[in-house]
Order: sequence, then structure tokens, then C-alpha cells
Amino acid sequence: MAPDTDLETIDKIIDMLGELPAAPIILNKVLKLTSDLRSNIDDISRYISADQTLTAKVLSLSNSPIYGRINAISSLSEAIKVLGFNQVKSIIITASTFRIFQSVAQSNIAHILWEHSLATALGARLIVEKYGELDKEEAYLCGLLHDIGKLVLLQTIPNSYEEVVEKAKESNLSFIQVEGKVLGFNHVNVGHELLTKWQFPDNLISQISAHHSTKINKKEYSMNLARVTAIADSIAKYIGAGFFEAYQALGDSVIFIGNKFIDEDDLISLRNGTETHFNAEMNSFYK
Repeated sequence: MAPDTDLETIDKIIDMLGELPAAPIILNKVLKLTSDLRSNIDDISRYISADQTLTAKVLSLSNSPIYGRINAISSLSEAIKVLGFNQVKSIIITASTFRIFQSVAQSNIAHILWEHSLATALGARLIVEKYGELDKEEAYLCGLLHDIGKLVLLQTIPNSYEEVVEKAKESNLSFIQVEGKVLGFNHVNVGHELLTKWQFPDNLISQISAHHSTKINKKEYSMNLARVTAIADSIAKYIGAGFFEAYQALGDSVIFIGNKFIDEDDLISLRNGTETHFNAEMNSFYK
């Protein structure tokens, strides 16, 4: 975490966002309901239906090929019943996050960041589906929100963050290194504070915040979401959905998930699967 002086600056930056730190009322309510297995499907459906745009996206994404549906889903209650609470939660957060990205003034940069975030989320879900042990929807959320701090900085201090982007593009330095030099703190610090204000679970916040510090070419004792997010981030860059950072072939030639080595065939499968799902999701959002 950043020093106290930087925390004061970060708090001021987040305060500049206005409504964003509180998260939409509907989103907060639905997240609480979908986190409780005793919740009533009709209650969840009623809250979602209060937002026409959110309703359209939930139905659209629930009919996406990546969910393997044969018959079209035509009602919210049916979508919730078929997909389950966790996937519905992911869809709602995806749709809400997409709207946040669309609202940022620096739309071109935000669009590239959105694509990278979505590709990372989809890759993280596929990794957990293949290797098990963790919750695949939690992995998806970590991937989707791993760079949310960059979005906050684009929205609140656009000129300064455009300078960060340009310096990162011109150098071999990482965004964290450039942010530290230009701003005195980084997007991980900002994302940590925002997700805390959003009242996200502590374990997800800590895993999202740790994704830059894990070394994917080193064995770990056990599989964790930070490592999953870091690998998915690398896959996103490989398929061309990076955020102004090139894929590092040498550094990613040996990859471990926990203490398991990801062999070349499995890595190719994960890359291809991520790209296929990414293209399907992008078509859903922009059709």
C-alpha cells in the first residue's frame, strides 16, 4: 500500500469520481442478493429489470455462445435459473463495468483498457475451469477489475495519465514503474482503495492487488487468484488485447499455476479459448 501522504492523494482522486465509488444502487443490491444462496430468483430479477440497459445486457450475454445455450433465454428469471447466481453476478458486473468504461472522457484509451480487462477476465475463468481448485467466477472478477485503478486515473487526472501512457509506450518500463515516477503512486493503490469503498470481499481485493507481484515463471505452493490473473493478463497481451504493453515472450516461456507447469499444448489451448470467447463477448457488447 502507498504511504500515508499518497493515500490522502488517492482518496481525493476517488472523491473526484462522484457517483462511481458508491457503485450503482441496483448493482449493490443485486450483488448482495446473488451472494446469498437463500435469495429468491424473482427478487433478483425484479432489481435487474429496473434497469433497461442492464436487463438487455444480461439477456444478451446469457444467450452468448460461450454459455453453451441451445435454446434462447427470453426472461430474466430463466437466465438466473439456468446460469446460476455466480455467472449472473459476473454478467451484471461486466455490464456495469462496461458502462463505467464508456463514461470516461478519454474514450479511445478507455476502450483499449476495457478490451484488455475483458480478455483477462475470460482468460482467468478458462484457467480455473481447466485447473480447478478456485472459483471461476471470482477469477473472472479479478481479471475484469485488475486494472480498474487505471480507469479511475483516466477519469480523474486525464492529462497526467495520458503522460503515463505515452511514457510507458516509449520505454521498456512497466505502467507501475512509470506511474511511480510521474504520479508518486500507482493504479494498484488506487484500485485497492476504490474496491474497498465498493465493499468488495477482502480476499478478492488482496488478490487483485497482488497480481503484479507474482512471478508466473516461478513455482508457488498452491494456486491463487493473483497468479491466475497474472497469467490471464499475459494471455490477453498475446492475443493482441494488451494495454500498451507488449507480450513478453521470453518471460512467459515457462509458466506455473501453483506448482503445476502449464505445458505448451495447454497454453495454446488457453490462448485459443480466450481469443474465441473474447471475440464472442465483444460482438455481444458492440452489436
